[in-house]
Amino acid sequence: MALPSVDKTWMFSINNVVGNKYSGEVDGKDFLYKLVTILKSFGWTVWGSCDGSAYGNGDGVDRWTSTAKIVFGYTRSWIVLSNNALTGAPNAAICIDCYNGGGNAAFFAYFSLTGFGTSNGGANGNTGASPTAAAATSWTVINNYGMTPYDVPNQCSLHVMQSTDKKCTRIFVTSQAYRSTTLVSYLLVEEAKDPAPEWTTPIFTMSSSWNDNTQLDQSTLVNANTPLKAKRGSTTLALYFTCPYAYGQFLPASASWANADDASAASEFPLFPISIACTTGGHRNWQKGQVFDMWWGHYATPTGSHYPKTPAGSLRKFVQFHRLVFPWDGLVTPDGTPIELR
Repeated sequence: MALPSVDKTWMFSINNVVGNKYSGEVDGKDFLYKLVTILKSFGWTVWGSCDGSAYGNGDGVDRWTSTAKIVFGYTRSWIVLSNNALTGAPNAAICIDCYNGGGNAAFFAYFSLTGFGTSNGGANGNTGASPTAAAATSWTVINNYGMTPYDVPNQCSLHVMQSTDKKCTRIFVTSQAYRSTTLVSYLLVEEAKDPAPEWTTPIFTMSSSWNDNTQLDQSTLVNANTPLKAKRGSTTLALYFTCPYAYGQFLPASASWANADDASAASEFPLFPISIACTTGGHRNWQKGQVFDMWWGHYATPTGSHYPKTPAGSLRKFVQFHRLVFPWDGLVTPDGTPIELR
């Protein structure tokens, strides 16, 4: 398969150095401050926030004006960022809650299709609790461990990619300690491509906290218990990734990709589109939709690899994190020593 064309135009903020300061807690503050700053620059808006002492619900004020305003603990900071561009979910939002049980930079993050606070069916927040959302339309995306090594200093790279229509947001953290070969954590908020008609709010998340060890590999993503989460009405959907050519079955064994690569011409790449399937009773459908600008890559390609290498002018259009391939900015390499293919 030749290099694919992309459906969307993408914005990139990549290779942002975070961490490796004085402690895991200071690293966590550095990460969250930079992440929120990037998301705001990409069009996410602040619904409300708390800096550990002052707070506001629905007032649109960002109180995270510096890393000093990010406080972990029982009395803690939180922030809610909204995205009004998602189909069927104009109040969709993410809440980052710096509750950690004490002593480190772990945090929680929650996603809601309908927003947070009493005005959106939940409860308002204060210095001792983040705002909540209606249970029927929300779920946890980062569970306690946060997205960076929370208890020891560790330099990481933060990569954020978002479509200009704000319908696909992708956050990756890679560890510089092991160059670009270690994917530390990720959080994707996505609108499905060509969703089934009954999926009227075709939004899903895919995430892994630091220490979850939930990588973007075939064994993780093609099984029923995956890091993908979504709702249809109030029902939580068990989603998994497959391939349009799999006719409802799981993807072929990894070894078969090597055969496809060996048989390809020098100008072709082993990239295959991704479909979304569901195993939830009453909602089963082998193709709930597809994924915009994301492809299955070769199982043997290291994380951080980018391609193509030639011809000039088309360098670094794509990057691979574990088994998945994404658009890249075409200008810089992922941190470390990536392999240039072709």
